[in-house]
Amino acid sequence: VLGAQYKLLDDKLTLGALSTTRLGEVNTQAELTLAGNYSFNRHIGVALSYSMLQSQGKGLGLGLKLGPVTLATDYMYFGKDSRTVSALVGISIPIGSRHESSL
Repeated sequence: VLGAQYKLLDDKLTLGALSTTRLGEVNTQAELTLAGNYSFNRHIGVALSYSMLQSQGKGLGLGLKLGPVTLATDYMYFGKDSRTVSALVGISIPIGSRHESSL
């Protein structure tokens, strides 16, 4: 696994790439995913990812953060012979107080 991330616009926009290669005895599988995330503020954000190798360019992921609730798909595939979507619903509960950085 090899990844890179770059932040722009005062850390509101994040762009990234992730390369994954799985070595096997019979075959090798590789995947390349490009991702972008935009945070409107601390409570609202959107994300988009695009996987291009294993899915023949048809793998897409979307995410939406509204306060403590996250709604996301990690892999949507809309090929000729099959249509699949994996969905995620999550909630985050902060524990403890928020500390400001002293730097």
